[in-house]
Amino acid sequence: MDDPLEVLLVEDNPTDARLVRELLRDADPGSRAFRLEHVTRLTHALERLAQGRVDVVLLDLHLPDSNGVETLARIQLKAPDVAVVVHTGLNDDALAIEAVRRGAQDYLTKGEVDGHRLAQVLRHAAARRSVERVRTRAVSLAAHELRGPLTPIQSLLQMLLAGELGTLSDEQRAAAQVVMRNVARMAGLVQDLADAARIQEGTLAMRAQEVPLSALVEEAAASFAEPARQAGLDLRVDVEPGMQAWADPRRTTQAMFNLLSNAVKFTPSPGRISVTADADHGLARIEVRDSGVGLTGEQLAGLFRPFGQVHGTPQEAAAGMGLGLYLSRMLAERQGGRLWAASAGPGQGTTFTLEVPLLAPRAEAPEPEAPEAAPAH
Repeated sequence: MDDPLEVLLVEDNPTDARLVRELLRDADPGSRAFRLEHVTRLTHALERLAQGRVDVVLLDLHLPDSNGVETLARIQLKAPDVAVVVHTGLNDDALAIEAVRRGAQDYLTKGEVDGHRLAQVLRHAAARRSVERVRTRAVSLAAHELRGPLTPIQSLLQMLLAGELGTLSDEQRAAAQVVMRNVARMAGLVQDLADAARIQEGTLAMRAQEVPLSALVEEAAASFAEPARQAGLDLRVDVEPGMQAWADPRRTTQAMFNLLSNAVKFTPSPGRISVTADADHGLARIEVRDSGVGLTGEQLAGLFRPFGQVHGTPQEAAAGMGLGLYLSRMLAERQGGRLWAASAGPGQGTTFTLEVPLLAPRAEAPEPEAPEAAPAH
């Protein structure tokens, strides 16, 4: 006989918690299929998840210490391998879609399911998450195996271009440079695969530190000045000086590069790209706005899914695996930030907004008071 599913119910309403117990008891009279554990706060859920051996979290999004999809995000950050079923009193299609898009296995509205349906959803959620773990592991192994042969190929091409293996004709050098560019692109795709697998496994290392964010944004934009010029695009940059953030500089730069690369790729010539950054209520708000192909509402809804592609555009053939924007959003959220996109529609361009928490300004030490002059005698 299979072991019972370990279900962690995160619910602050005692009536709703009792109803869930009764529904599962009706569906599983012998209590052999499920073992239910109940906590009332997100902090308690995170402590329980840290101990391991939970198969499914049945999660109310509105708790005394957390509210909305941020509740889901914190559960996933603590236990990325555990299936999550959202169970809330709001019959809200937009919230349901957002929860599923952010990784929930399913979404149930309180009072609208019977015991059989609840049990079925929990079993299916655990099964789907198990399949996803296998797929993630396969992706991780594939990335590792692909990276192996790429390293010596890059090294040999560098030696070839440096003349260490003999003099190249102009034609041979041009051919070797084409190969080098494509190998570099392949290495980037493999790195994206590895990062996506680490995010889904919860093993991606984040090394937060004090970051000169204004300089980081300006440097990222400067790296795309020449590609933008060659693509016939006008790149403008306007960054508020002096912003400091607590973030991982490498991962924040990676997110910026993905946004800028996307803007260059999907903006036809002649076109415009603007990069702006300013402080707003403790957050740095970075916008990458383009005059490119724009997006429909349906395209926006699927934009940040792993392996998602924007179909129906002339640039579709040049698109990568569809991991860049997914990775960028995950990197932002793991630093306490956000990333979203907006577009007025096809042909109207797209704006990507990245928010990163700023460091609180340090209090200036008070100037020492000058000693009072001694009274004259």
